[in-house]
Amino acid sequence: MERAGALAPLLFALLEKDPARRPTVDVARELLIPPPRPPEQRTKPWDQARREESVTVANKQSEIAWAYSKTAGKIGGYTGLGIGGILAALTFPDPVLSLGSLELVGDDRLQNVPLGAAVLGSLLGFVCWLGGLIAGARAKSDIITLDAHGLTVSSRRWNQLHRLTEGGTPEPPGPETFTLRWGALERIAVEYPRAKEPAAIAVWFRPAAKPSKAWRNKHDVEKRQGGGVWVYRNHSTRPHPRTVNPERLRNALKHYAGALYEDPHDVPDP
Repeated sequence: MERAGALAPLLFALLEKDPARRPTVDVARELLIPPPRPPEQRTKPWDQARREESVTVANKQSEIAWAYSKTAGKIGGYTGLGIGGILAALTFPDPVLSLGSLELVGDDRLQNVPLGAAVLGSLLGFVCWLGGLIAGARAKSDIITLDAHGLTVSSRRWNQLHRLTEGGTPEPPGPETFTLRWGALERIAVEYPRAKEPAAIAVWFRPAAKPSKAWRNKHDVEKRQGGGVWVYRNHSTRPHPRTVNPERLRNALKHYAGALYEDPHDVPDP
């Protein structure tokens, strides 16, 4: 009977010695139908995560390298087009191109311009593209980490790579890192400072936990118009390849920041 499982009640009833106590066909059919199970509650991935876990957001190294190489290739290519066209028009009175046994000769000076521009533009563009690819492969992404304790920003901005120590010597290149504890904040939000500017992270500190001006200057934290401060912001209209898009943090902020996070998509009922 232990192996009967859900059929055990029906088997016990059918084995009754008294025929009157044995179940009818309708009763047996009801015993065969399993009771309805309560609806399964689906949980979101953020609800399943333990509070001890953390979420880290950073850009992929391949995306950074590709962005660097594409920008450098465009700059080198356009520069080569201009310089190559000018040099070709000034240097060669007649258009001549020699590629081994193949030689192209003409009698129009203007034909040198597109020819020289194409040759030098392609060459310089490829060299710059390759240099940008190498530089991008070595560049490090900003890193933003959220956990049960707070938000940590690790950023490599240009103006942070040339700071001086108290002794007057240059600081070694490296990321500038700081952590904001949830207990020190009143609010946190992902907003757009200007219409064409990428998203940024704004926070409002509790009165007893407001940072000093020296701390704000050290970590490039700016005051926000209307209150609060910007703790992570890209002033350029085009995001830097190393800059993390704060829009990727919204779900994690809902989970870890809780009521501190202001979601613009959650509109309360009147």
